[in-house]
Amino acid sequence: MNVNVTFKGFDSSDAVKSYVQDRSKKLDKYLPPNTVLNAMLADEEPRKIAEINCRFKSTYFVAKEETENLYSSIDQAFDKLLRQVNKAKTKMVDSKREG
Repeated sequence: MNVNVTFKGFDSSDAVKSYVQDRSKKLDKYLPPNTVLNAMLADEEPRKIAEINCRFKSTYFVAKEETENLYSSIDQAFDKLLRQVNKAKTKMVDSKREG
């Protein structure tokens, strides 16, 4: 999976980039390896915002989370994205079984 990380309002950090890439590995089970994942991380005092989006076939998945801790925002946004992708994938499989 190709992960693009954009920082807004603060300097980029290798630790945060690697954390986002580690969290994105959970999506490998549901998405093909050529999927592009875009993560936008912003620091707007006192909030830390993580917005993650990706496209699978013709569906766009977007998860945005705001908390006081950047790592918590990333975790919650990835959890949202994982639920969205899992639900879409389950719907696709179920519709194939019915037909």
